[in-house]
This record gives sequence, structure tokens and C-alpha cells, in this order.
Amino acid sequence: MLSEPTGRADRMTNRTTRSFTLLDTLKAIGVVILITLGGGLRRALREATQLEIVHVDVPICDLPPVWDGARIALLADPHARPPRQLDRLNKVVDAALAAHCDLIVLTGDTLSESAERPADAVDTLRRLTAPLGVFAVRGNHDCRHGQAALTVLTQAGVDCLVNDRRLLSRDNQTICLAGIDDWRKGDPDVRASLAGVDPATPRILLCHNPDAAEDLPGDLRIDLMLSGHTHGGQVHLWGRGPVALPVRHHKYAAGLVVGPHCPVYISRGLGTVGLPIRFHCPPELTVLTLHPADDGSA
Repeated sequence: MLSEPTGRADRMTNRTTRSFTLLDTLKAIGVVILITLGGGLRRALREATQLEIVHVDVPICDLPPVWDGARIALLADPHARPPRQLDRLNKVVDAALAAHCDLIVLTGDTLSESAERPADAVDTLRRLTAPLGVFAVRGNHDCRHGQAALTVLTQAGVDCLVNDRRLLSRDNQTICLAGIDDWRKGDPDVRASLAGVDPATPRILLCHNPDAAEDLPGDLRIDLMLSGHTHGGQVHLWGRGPVALPVRHHKYAAGLVVGPHCPVYISRGLGTVGLPIRFHCPPELTVLTLHPADDGSA
């Protein structure tokens, strides 16, 4: 989808959102001072360039047998800044390809809003290939790029889901992959993203901001939501968890969380925003393996 999303009368309007505040900025400054005094600044700079491959098993109700063991590579928040940092983006692409997954999904903020030449990322992103395709949704930083972010992704062969869905088949057995626009800066419409999908079909929803899980329609089947946005907090002080999170519901910091309507997996993400550091919170490339849910497990 190349066009900008337009307003809809039935779009979700009462969205709970949170962005970084002045207090968060002051906390970040204090964190740098603390890390520096603690001798950890070099580690924090180095950790931001490292990559951890995280493997997660996910149970899905009514998963067709041929989908048992299917693998999804989740790339969240690369925050690529072309023409700089293309080497880092290439390393992420190499790792995703080496995981040999059935499909690859990007859950937003693929490009940093400070990217000088977004189109320079096309050749790198074009290397992402998977048997069932490569899909993306927009994050808040992508929305600031407007049409340019969608154009870069589409030119790279990435299928952009802006309140849209795709039916994916293995041996004629189908699941639905849907995606909505960014919860805070876009025009998300969950119902439009799943319009016309058979109620018996398992659905996986891509949404950049995990806060959306709290406001999903209770009458709409969603079996799993995949998100990013939080960076896992990006900086964790010694034994005290993340310093700040850009979400209202802090249970969605990272990892597999039980939401009110469906399980939600939140990646720690691949890049950084604000400060070019990570501390006790390394970048993450997630490999999710789907399995049929046992009774009562999903």
C-alpha cells in the first residue's frame, strides 16, 4: 500500500498514548551521568551495537497442522539513519536471513526521523526475503517521514500493511497476518485491518505500539499481537528496571505479555533513540515459532 491512510468514521478515537516527557529527558541525562560515574559508559555504547537472537515459542488456537513450527523473524525499531549506519542495518538483515524464517515482519520505526537520505536504505532492505514474504507496519517515526517511509519500504519489496491484511497459506491451510497504522501518530483501524476474514482463521496483528492491546475490540478475534516501540526501556539501571518507557502500560515493556484480549509480544528493538546507548538491555532480533495451543494455553 503506497497511499497515506485517510480518516475513517469508524476509526478508534479514544486511544491511550504516551510519548517521552521533559521528566524522561531529565532522567536520561541523569542516567548518562550515573553510568559514566559507574564506569559503564563504554559498555553502554558497545551494547548498543550488539545483537541478541531471542527465540520464543508461541501457542496459537486452531493453528493448522502444517503451520506447526512455522517461524517468524520480528524486526522492531531499527531506527536506521541513512546514509550513516547502513553497516548496522546490513548486519541486522544478515542475522534475519540466517534465521531461515518463513516470514519476516517489521513492526515500525524502520527509519529514524533524522535519516538524511531514506532512499539509501532501499538496497539493504531489499535483501530481506522469506518464503511467505516480508511485511511491515508504520511506527511513529515512520509517520513523521509520511509518504517517504512507505515508498522506501515498498521499493524494497516490503509489503506495507496500513489497516490491511494478507492471507498466508501453507499447503492450502491459511492464517491471517494483519497490520494497523501507528497507534499514536497514524490513523489505526483494527476492524478495517481484519475485514472479511473468516472467524475460524487464526490472526496475527502487527502494531508498533503495544498500548493498543488495551483498546482492541473485545468482539474481534486476534490470536497474537506483535509490537516494538518501547526498546525495552533501552537503559536499565542496576536492579531497577527501565528508566523510562514511552507507553502508559508498563507491563508492555518487553517480552511475551498476556493482554486483555490476546497475547502480546514486545521486542526490545534493534536501534536506539535519543541517546546512542543501551545498558543491560541489548538489541533484539526475535524468532517466534508457532505451535498449536493446548486447551487453556492461549
